[in-house]
Amino acid sequence: MTRVTVGSATGTITAGEDTLFHLHSFTFQLALVPPISHFGGYGPNTGVVNENRTRFDALFETVKTNFEPFKPFNLVEPTFDYLHIPLDRQGGADTKLPGFHFLLPSRLKRQNVQPLIRNVIFPYTHTSKEWLSSSSAWDTKTWIHATLALNPGEPQTRKANYRSEEQRVFLKSGIKAFWESQEDGYAGGDSLSLVLTVDCFIDSQKVLDPLPSIGHDLMGLIYHSLFPSSSKTAPTTESESRADSLRHFYACLRPAPPVPYSRSVQPSNMPSKLLPFQNRTVAWLLQRERAPGIEAGEVCKDPAGFWSTHDLEKSGHMAYRRLTGELVKLDRQVVVSDRKGKGRAVDDSEAEEQGLRPKDREFLPTLMDLSGVKGSMLCEEMGKLAICPICKERLTIQGLARQSKPLP
Repeated sequence: MTRVTVGSATGTITAGEDTLFHLHSFTFQLALVPPISHFGGYGPNTGVVNENRTRFDALFETVKTNFEPFKPFNLVEPTFDYLHIPLDRQGGADTKLPGFHFLLPSRLKRQNVQPLIRNVIFPYTHTSKEWLSSSSAWDTKTWIHATLALNPGEPQTRKANYRSEEQRVFLKSGIKAFWESQEDGYAGGDSLSLVLTVDCFIDSQKVLDPLPSIGHDLMGLIYHSLFPSSSKTAPTTESESRADSLRHFYACLRPAPPVPYSRSVQPSNMPSKLLPFQNRTVAWLLQRERAPGIEAGEVCKDPAGFWSTHDLEKSGHMAYRRLTGELVKLDRQVVVSDRKGKGRAVDDSEAEEQGLRPKDREFLPTLMDLSGVKGSMLCEEMGKLAICPICKERLTIQGLARQSKPLP
């Protein structure tokens, strides 16, 4: 089996390549600002040439001589173990520094190595976060920060235990460079830029292992940032938000559910006839009260839209609950015919919203299971006399619940 080797300050971590799933890729551009040409000041140091500027000019001329403009070339080949937590002089994690560091591979005494790029600021950070919005810690700034904090080869960012010895998320990064001509650029319109590429992989076998609560929240930040969402997360104008809300409102409109029973829950001694929606509500109340002659309600499950499914290729289908950041592997059997050209996936269940099927919902955990709770907002737990406002008559829940004779 092909394996991926990741060097770290504390050792070497390996993961099977067949268990890694490419979850996300992104690139962002970093413009190089040339050093000042001369030092200012007073006295004998006035007008001294900056040697760093001389080196930069020589490097820039070499790039323009050997490479065409606007054509990127590899400056650092993509591999693992490039992105790291900023380190202080003692070698520990300095979570007060913004961003992260890009270091060339060094397994020993990494605190003494100067980073190639220092304090890289993630360009897509929003002031209002949807996940862990009240936290201002370094490891909750962005999903890259959370990934580095969960890496067992990196210094810990918290005193409490929040991670395990198994690495779940891997970052493969590299740097490309190119030069371009601009009217207001450096050296007569020419400028030099770097393009940082980052590929995110998750180990689909290890991400299902439990983590402490803080580590679970950090993994939730990664999932929330990288798994696609059905709703827009980027800031929009007020008119766009209104139009999007209307589209979601009309998409949620569905036909009314059928009456729960073939026989109505209409009492024989009640002259007023209950409407269909009133029949459904009274039936629900009786199910909650576990009244004699009323069959039990359906299994408690999360509302539609809480879960979404994602195909992780060789690792199978995963269900993701965006509200809690929970990932669950789905047990889906695929039957392939022996006849050539006739093979296909077989599933006798119907597809639901976000790709979730009815059989899948039976295996998913419920966020709030109230199936064992008696009573409701319209009837009291201890069975006291309570008036049902839906019937708008002198009809009591106690009278309905105590009916032992067959319903008319």
